[in-house]
Order: sequence, then C-alpha cells, then structure tokens
Amino acid sequence: MTSPAIPFAGAVDSASRSLSQTMSRGIRIMEVLSEAGTALKAQELALALGLDRAVIYRLLRTLSAHNLVTPAQDGGYTLGVGLLALSRGVQRHLREIAFPHLLELAQNANATAFIGVREGDEVVCVAAVEPTNSLVAVRFREGLRRPLSVGASGFAIRSGFPAQPDDDGRVVEARRQGYAISAGTLELAASAVSSPLTLPGGSDQACVTAIFPTGADADLAGIAALVMTTAKAISTEAQQG
Repeated sequence: MTSPAIPFAGAVDSASRSLSQTMSRGIRIMEVLSEAGTALKAQELALALGLDRAVIYRLLRTLSAHNLVTPAQDGGYTLGVGLLALSRGVQRHLREIAFPHLLELAQNANATAFIGVREGDEVVCVAAVEPTNSLVAVRFREGLRRPLSVGASGFAIRSGFPAQPDDDGRVVEARRQGYAISAGTLELAASAVSSPLTLPGGSDQACVTAIFPTGADADLAGIAALVMTTAKAISTEAQQG
C-alpha cells in the first residue's frame, strides 16, 4: 500500500510566503486606491507599488471577483462595494463607541452631531445624535450621503489625504487647523464644523461633524474645539477596543 505523499516542509513554507505576499500586494492596491481618492489605471498602480503591470492585472482580477475593486469608465479602478459588507461590523462597533461622545457633543454644541465615513466619492452618515436641549435642530439621519467634494465633512476627510498641488483651499485650511467649516453648502439653512476622525489602522477616512442652523448665535471656535475633542476621544477609544 502506497503512503500518501507528504509535502516537503520547504515547499509548504514557500507556498505560505507566496500567499502572504499576494495578500499583502492586494491590500496595498486597496490602500493606494483609498489614498488616491480617484480611479487609478493598472500602470499607475504598478508605478506606485513598484510591481510589473502583469502582476497588477492578476491582482485586480482577483479583487474584482470579490467586488473589492471595480472598473471605472476611464479604464481605471476604484474601491468596490464588497468593502461595504466588510465595513458594516466595524461601523457597528464604531457606533457603539461613538454614541455617548456624540450625545455629549450635541448637548454642549447645541447641534446635531454625526460621524461620516468615506465610501468612494461620498461621505455616509453612520451615526447621528440630535440635541435634546434645542428648539430647532438640523436633522441628519444615518445613511444620508453627501459628496466628498463639498461641505465641511468632505473637506475634513480630504484633509487627511496626502497634500496635492491642486488641493482646494478649504482642504488646505482644514489640514492646517484641524477642522473645516462650511455654511449653506448642502443644506441651505445649515452650517457645519467637522474634524477628521482617525480610525483603527491610522486611516483618516472618517470625520466628526456638528451641524446647526445658519444664523444661530454659534461660537464657531468653541464648537470647533468641542468637535476636535470628540474626534480624539472616539479615535482613542476605538483604537483601544
């Protein structure tokens, strides 16, 4: 009776290293796409990662099969919707951590407080709390989407991206001072103050925002300080948990 072949230990180690390298490269592709904030072509990814274009194509095919990246109209690739399913568990944990901090911010700033998370070219509200001590508040429900290109939330998140020569002046200012302000941009009667929120892993793909009626007797500097303090508190607790 012939005994089953036992893989040579060196071959097993080599296969394991190859699989680990492939996974690492796939993750790096998604990180580069996330940092770029726009569609990138295979050649651009190859240059960014120092890899042969044929290797990039193989990785993109695998990532596309799992909806982790998706082809764009210009022949490039962006992050795919498959990442949303992976992020739901993270977002649920983030909401649990953030709620008491958002409630405190809403009460102290007399504003609706929410967390926005970047999904592609949009900012999606994943948790929101309205103040209970205000007669008038701006309603901002979970699941609401706004363009990443405009508004305090978008400016705050984009301030965490690597600096570019053509950056919007409001993104540059948010990067310098740690928060962004907008008024009447998306909601005509609303103003907002937003600060980047660093998630576990060091990713600045989220923000904490306070939104309130424009024309209210608001202390913008004071609200900004509260928003930044809240973002720091949530970030610290999320990374510890």
